Amino acid sequence: MKLSLAVLLLSMMIMCSSSLIVNSSRCISSLMILEGMTLMMLVSMLYFLNMTASMQLIVLLLCVAVMEATIGFMILINIVRISSNDMILFMSCTSKL
Repeated sequence: MKLSLAVLLLSMMIMCSSSLIVNSSRCISSLMILEGMTLMMLVSMLYFLNMTASMQLIVLLLCVAVMEATIGFMILINIVRISSNDMILFMSCTSKL
């Protein structure tokens, strides 16, 4: 059971990584994919350590998800304010602000 779940999680991580490479033209999609990957890793860690029955860890996972989404939203707002769009192609280290 745990091996099949590990294979499923590994395949989901590979799919998320490939979609991050292919669909990384907008900042919002990249941030959402990264957040999903982080939450998948946290859920798999809780499952493989047999800590899913603990209510405190589930609440902690929800708090981490909310904080992560808030930080990503703040980053996105700052990027849109600076460059007037969220296209990653227009952002580079050599461009002047």
